Amino acid sequence: FACKKAIGKDWGLKARTTFWIYNAIVLPKISYGAAAWGMTPNKAQRDKLLSLQNQILKTALRSASSAPRIANSIISNSLPLDLYIKQKCLSRCSSLIAENHWTLTTHTHRKTKFRTHMEVADGELRRILGKLYLEISDKIRPILNIDQKYTTRITQRKKFQVSTKENTIQIYTDGSKDAEENTGYGYHIIFNNSGYSEIGSLRNFNSVFQAEAHAITASALKLLSWNTENQNIIFYSDSQASIKSLQKTKITSETIKKCNNTLNKLATKNNKITIKWIPGHSDYDGNEIADSLAKMGSHSDNQHKHIKIPHKSIISKLKNYYNEAHINRWQINNLHYDCSYPLNCLLKKCNFNLPKLSYIILNLPTKSLHILLKIITGHNNLNSHLHRMNMALEPLCEFCDLQNSGIDPIFCPDETAMHIIEDCPDFAIQRIHHFQNFRVTLIEILNSKNPLPTTLRNIIKFFDKSDCFKKFPQFTKPISPRR
Repeated sequence: FACKKAIGKDWGLKARTTFWIYNAIVLPKISYGAAAWGMTPNKAQRDKLLSLQNQILKTALRSASSAPRIANSIISNSLPLDLYIKQKCLSRCSSLIAENHWTLTTHTHRKTKFRTHMEVADGELRRILGKLYLEISDKIRPILNIDQKYTTRITQRKKFQVSTKENTIQIYTDGSKDAEENTGYGYHIIFNNSGYSEIGSLRNFNSVFQAEAHAITASALKLLSWNTENQNIIFYSDSQASIKSLQKTKITSETIKKCNNTLNKLATKNNKITIKWIPGHSDYDGNEIADSLAKMGSHSDNQHKHIKIPHKSIISKLKNYYNEAHINRWQINNLHYDCSYPLNCLLKKCNFNLPKLSYIILNLPTKSLHILLKIITGHNNLNSHLHRMNMALEPLCEFCDLQNSGIDPIFCPDETAMHIIEDCPDFAIQRIHHFQNFRVTLIEILNSKNPLPTTLRNIIKFFDKSDCFKKFPQFTKPISPRR
């Protein structure tokens, strides 16, 4: 609210800057300690949270004060605060379960029976995750990684060179995941002009990151089984994520923990170990062989089922569930046609990809954003909305002037943004100029060959030049008391 004075309808902080402040400062403050209370807020608390969020969204989007709350949250891709806090609560609870900090408690009072907050959260996790709840997460309690006995290097792509030293064991590792979610790994060992290769598969829910790290672990275990001693060993991996995870002073993944322990054990046999990043798909023979082995490994019968599910898969499952709940809340909300029709057309155009739609809208200039919100929400100074607000005698279109032409008022269209852009005869010339047709539908405009940002800018220019949003209402206050 300190930024509210620095935001106007067509000036001030940009929408993206305001939402950055909202996401970086406001949301962490509100959701603090959500694991202890997020699943059981009462109605009064939910109403206060949603009211607070609505004020922030209206200010950032420059939408009308009467604009629907759910429309603002859809346009800005902001989860309603009650759903956001539940998501944060369950995410933290899943972390506590993975770190063995979760002890389920039940209420045993003899007279009253009610579910504790932990029971509610646990039941919700079981319902949302399904079979994934029974899988043990890869996340572990943070452990210090300060006694490494090997070195890691990530050089610039232009400066990278494969070692040409003699009596050096070179190991190329890689991981792969295909379109059917099959995950595999492979490694290729070269020493004294001889080679050894191995492949294997992981379960479908395992990530490429885990496959890359496991490839390093498996190759190090193979060297241990050969009793490798007093050697210079170089691991080449094209996964910077795996190498950077090994560089961190804290390890939070069991896959990385096992990889780190195996490399340290191999180093205790007087081996000098270096893990280097190698640019992928850059025609290095060893890396290309490892890449082919990893792809073969994704279909291998040698499956390693001991690698646990990555914690990010659980978090992603929770996010997807609450994003769908957000969409469902909008669909069952009884919004006026002036808002539901244009917003539904935009969502279908983006295949209900809210991040994509909000990114396009929030990157518009401030003045353009203000005009677009009037179009999408239907809350503007046209007669249809003013009549609902009891600030106009009739909702009929003044630009058509059909009510003065002797036509029955029943057939006179309402003055809405969709009527003006689609079929109002007074703006036929502007439609021909902008959309190459004197009569067009919003769906036809959005399905044009132009990309969506260009199409939206064209729609905004149409309304900006038509001056239909610049007219003043006939009555600046309600003409009669509301019922």
